[in-house]
Amino acid sequence: MLSGNRYCLQVGTHKVQHVTCRRLWQVSFFVVAFAGMVLPFPAVSFQLGEIVTIDAALRGIVQYGRYNNATNEKGEPLDRETGGAVIGDLEIDISPTLRDTFWTRLRFTRGNSLNNVGGINLSPYNGPLEDDVKNINDSGRNYLLEAWYRHTFAPVANTSFAVTGGIIDSTNYIDENRYANDEDSQFMMPPFATPDNTIGAPSYDPGVALELSGNEWSLNGIYMRTSNEILEDADYFGTQAGYHYTMARGPGNFRVLAYTANGHVKEEKGAGDATMYGLGVSIDQELGEGWGIFFRAFAQNDEAPIVYDRDLSGGISISGLQWGRPDDVLGIAYAHLIGASRQSTDYTNAAEAYMKFQLIRSVDFTVDVQYEKDQTASNKDNPQAWIFGGRLNFEF
Repeated sequence: MLSGNRYCLQVGTHKVQHVTCRRLWQVSFFVVAFAGMVLPFPAVSFQLGEIVTIDAALRGIVQYGRYNNATNEKGEPLDRETGGAVIGDLEIDISPTLRDTFWTRLRFTRGNSLNNVGGINLSPYNGPLEDDVKNINDSGRNYLLEAWYRHTFAPVANTSFAVTGGIIDSTNYIDENRYANDEDSQFMMPPFATPDNTIGAPSYDPGVALELSGNEWSLNGIYMRTSNEILEDADYFGTQAGYHYTMARGPGNFRVLAYTANGHVKEEKGAGDATMYGLGVSIDQELGEGWGIFFRAFAQNDEAPIVYDRDLSGGISISGLQWGRPDDVLGIAYAHLIGASRQSTDYTNAAEAYMKFQLIRSVDFTVDVQYEKDQTASNKDNPQAWIFGGRLNFEF
């Protein structure tokens, strides 16, 4: 998946690069923030007749990292780093009938925030940034993340069935979670969005998805032909079975997922052919009005060429109903990831807390704090980092 660990190329001296990057992204971020707060655009879509809908968003991210015992890909020590990104998203929905949809998603990005700094295993931001939207998954395609067609068959006895084909994102069909599934509005770290470090879920490659659902249950299946950070020309199969229920304190979802992938390992990851397979559980549960919790657990074969083969994570989401602002959200989460036997990382502890403020209907601002510590197998120079960040979404 695109959101794995990435490292940035520095130009010039560390001091010059650091100061230039900090000034550039401070200016970019506050320009976006000012525009979002003073322009009274409503958060609505552009509706072209009854068939075409266009959604757009402008996003800004700025992050400041404090590193300890960490080095970049050149072996140079990391201390304090600042990075940012400005993102433009465009989604086009063409629905000529109630059962047919053509959907396209494009992303234009300037900057990589701290994803390319390195030093730690997990990316501070789980979504695609500037380097990721160019030559996507070695396909030669730029900016176009998804483009697919879906046909929904007529429901029979409260059951619906949909088939989607094209360039798809597997995380739209497996590993769903109400409180931890979107790096643009919830948690930003991979374990609390879509933990591809464990399940290897591919994104933005050709594939087919099947969705069968009833009143309280769902069954999804996907096939994708993918090349990502680990595998080349891999066949990926994934499935998810979900059950929606209601308890005294509120509704919840219990999902079980499984996957397998067969492909050729890239040379920098060890080369050779490999088979990857794993199982996972994803749970979200409302606990009364304005409160919710989530839990994830994943395990996969230890021989797979991936950083972690076990992943436990969980957290809490608190709505602003508690303080009279129903659209605000506070989220706190923790993850423990166990490294695969062939990797240099023994385990990683990660935590994140964010506070999202709904400024006006079309603009929200998030304050985010992340912590990560990677325990190496040699127990020497265990890198750790504190990441402090802000995120602004302006949607129209």
